Amino acid sequence: MANYALIIGFFSGLIGLTIGTTTAYSVTNRGNRCESMITGFTGGLMLSIIYIDILPEAFSQSGLKTTLIGMLIGIFFLQIVEYVVNLKLTRKVKNKLELGYKKTAFMIAIALALHNIPEGLAIGSLVSDNIYKGLKFGLVITMHNIPEGFIIASPFKKSNVPLRKIIYLSLGISFFMGISGYFGYILSSASKVFMSISLGMAGGIMLYVTCGEILMKSLEKWKGKSVILSVILGIIIGIIISY
Repeated sequence: MANYALIIGFFSGLIGLTIGTTTAYSVTNRGNRCESMITGFTGGLMLSIIYIDILPEAFSQSGLKTTLIGMLIGIFFLQIVEYVVNLKLTRKVKNKLELGYKKTAFMIAIALALHNIPEGLAIGSLVSDNIYKGLKFGLVITMHNIPEGFIIASPFKKSNVPLRKIIYLSLGISFFMGISGYFGYILSSASKVFMSISLGMAGGIMLYVTCGEILMKSLEKWKGKSVILSVILGIIIGIIISY
């Protein structure tokens, strides 16, 4: 049964992320305004996922204090990651605009990979109780991962990374979810404190990336109200998906 949890977790991530990434790459470039609206929309999606899905679940596991500790750990960890990514990319990428997009893309990918770990644990835990519950939750995660795939792919597309490499990245992220599903089945009685800290870390990392990278880049490209409306639309769509 642990193998079933691994398979459900892996394909729940892969199918949704693949649909999202291929959709992002199929959208043609229509200028700064369209680009900013798409970026704002993805930022709105991430905000809704953080505040409606991740953090409330973390609070329910072990309360506010534990979740905040997890968030602080996640933000501190991402500060280190940002420094390393900046250091590595600055040596390889000379174009400042491309550098910015690649940095954002790598940070989003790391944030979503960490975010998928507690989701995988949840799949494994449900499979240990009832495989049909695990399959149902896996379907929800598949739908949930479609906008996340779009979020990952958008900045990579702007930095001229081929779709083939993004599919490989999606495979890597899905692998994290599959392995988490496997261990979630084995450790189905995992500590609620551990789950709360994990979810808090994911929430803190995604919040930092959304506010510090995605929304800032959206407003740098275009200052009009259309960007704000696209953020609001992203939040609304995220609410519908989470519900």
